[in-house]
Parts: sequence; C-alpha cells; structure tokens
Amino acid sequence: MANATGPEAAFLVELLDKVSAHSVHEYFGILTISETLDSAESQGPFRRLCFRVLKTLCIKNQIFPQSFFLPSAALQRSRQWPQAAGGFANVYMGTYEGRQVAIKVVRAAEIPEMNTAHAQILKDICKEAIVWKYLRHPNVTPFYGIDTTMFPVSFVCQWMPHDTVNAYLCERPAANRIKLLSDVAEGVNYLHSMDCLHGDLKGSNILISSKHEACLSDFGLATLRRGDSSANVAATSMTSGTFRWTAPELLDPEKFGFERAIPTPESDIYSFSMVMLEIFTGKFPFHNLSTDASVIVRVLQGVRPLRPLQATPLGLSDKLWSLMEQCWDADRQKRPPATVVLQLLRDTAQNPLAEPETWPLDLKSGL
Repeated sequence: MANATGPEAAFLVELLDKVSAHSVHEYFGILTISETLDSAESQGPFRRLCFRVLKTLCIKNQIFPQSFFLPSAALQRSRQWPQAAGGFANVYMGTYEGRQVAIKVVRAAEIPEMNTAHAQILKDICKEAIVWKYLRHPNVTPFYGIDTTMFPVSFVCQWMPHDTVNAYLCERPAANRIKLLSDVAEGVNYLHSMDCLHGDLKGSNILISSKHEACLSDFGLATLRRGDSSANVAATSMTSGTFRWTAPELLDPEKFGFERAIPTPESDIYSFSMVMLEIFTGKFPFHNLSTDASVIVRVLQGVRPLRPLQATPLGLSDKLWSLMEQCWDADRQKRPPATVVLQLLRDTAQNPLAEPETWPLDLKSGL
C-alpha cells in the first residue's frame, strides 16, 4: 500500500485521510464524531497504522488530502500586523468558522521571489503538517489545516489566549509548575506513542489554553529537513537560541558515534529537562552564557546547569532534580522514556506551593 503511486496513491491518501481523522467505526457510520474522539480506539493501533501509511504516501508522492486546505472564505485575518514572531513564522490572529485561530505564516513564504532552498523549506513544512493534522490530545494544540490564499503558505491552529508558558508564569507566578510540567509530559508521551517527535521542545513552543492547560505547539518544525534532504539538523534547521535545549548528540553527532544528527525520543527527553529548569526558574537554560557557541562548548564538555535552590519552595524537590539529571544525561540510552517521566510527575504531590518573591527567580550564580 505504501508503495502506491499516481492515481492509486491519490485515492489511498483520501481514504486514509478519512480513517486517520476518526476511527474505523466512525468511518463506517457506527459512532458519532464526538463518541469517536473520546473512544480509546481513536488512538488505537489501526489508526496509528493508517497514520504511518498516509504519511509515507504523501511524502513519497508529494500529494496531500484535500482536507488539509481550508476554504478561503472561512478564514479571515483579524489584524493587519502579526501578533507575535516565532522561530520560523509570524503569527497573526484570525477567525475560522467562528473560532479564534492563530495564522502562522512561514517567513520563507513571505519572500516574493523564493529560491530553490525556500521552495524546499515550504515542501518540507507541508510534510510536517501531515503529522500535526492527525494528532488528537488535550495537550497538543489543535491544528485545523493549511491556507494558501491569504499568504503563500500558513498554518492555522487554535488560538491560545494565555500565550506561552513563559508569559503565563509572568502573569501568574503562583501557578502550579508541577501541573504544567505534567501537561507537557502528557503531550510528549502521546507524541512518542504515535511515533512522532517534537524536535523543538522549549518554553516558547508550549502554549496555555483557556482551561489553563499546557499544550505543545510547533513540534517537528525544527526538524523539517531530517531524513533524505539533510545530513545535519543542527546546521540546517535550528534557530538561534534553540541550542540551549538541544541534546549533545545533535550538536556533535560524530563525538557520540553517529554519522549525522537525527532527533530521537531521547533528544526530546533531554529538551524536556531544560524545559523543567525553565519553568522552575523563569530563565533560559545557561542564562549566564551570552552566546550559543559558549553553550555548545559547555554542553559538549558535559557541563549542566546547577541546581537552583531558590526553586525548592516552588516544587523542585530532590526527586524532581534527580529526574532532570537523568533526562539530561550525556548518554541518551540512560535517559528515561516519556512514560517514566510522566508517571513520576503524576506521583508528585501537586498541593498548593509557595509563590516566588520575584519572578523570574534571582539566580546570582550558576548556569
């Protein structure tokens, strides 16, 4: 099935699109949509299999289901200028079928005359949209589709009213950080269970929903060119500052016995440890180092951040600090899987904790 081409591939893509979007029962009319999305089977092995085959067909044949492309009349931009700018896109506020949405416009698409490299970036981005479109989880930002009318290429996803987790903690410094980290771990565990990676896990890619839940966003967009079209992720796809969250084997794969930098579940776990530090301190990892080059040198030397004792009243217990140390181990095989990380966070008491006197924390020394 995955080897199909031409019209046969196009037919299979549309068929698998319908099955992957829901479940086999719903496809044959047995369950309603709401029942399907709540059912265990909607995340079961059959749906995962369809998802993998669909992704393979789309990438191989450079075709995408029609459901990916939003009707132009249904999408409207609320403001002329972007609300925010991320590592790869400018973000506009808009509405889609009465819902408030974020319109993420890929910067390469805003350049009138794109060269071959820019065209390849857009092609790769569409590949990653295949992954995002079919994920269904409370801790993954809902993705509605792609628009090619308002801008050459833009992603349309749910608008998150509380912005990033960093901004949220500045507004609500008394928020339960362990609960937020549990949300993030839930999302990462789900991605890994679907054979997906995040690839750019950091505070600015974690959004807070109207229910005050942390949701993953922009996953995979930092590893667009992994696979056939790139030999070095670090050289082609990392934006400035991402290195602070990046696992050492991606920074220098040859040092760790690899031919090239290939993101893995273990590299996501390393990034998660840095997110833990970020959420407990309000500061970037290695905040005392001003350049990415300095960070890379220290990480490859085995240097890791010092424990911020000021974060202990916020929930950074001995057990959680030990977890962080395991997650950022230089040997990726020693890092715990997402299931273990999630269970430990679930088991950690989430009672009301102290509110920091200042936020971000005042870390006068250490990394």
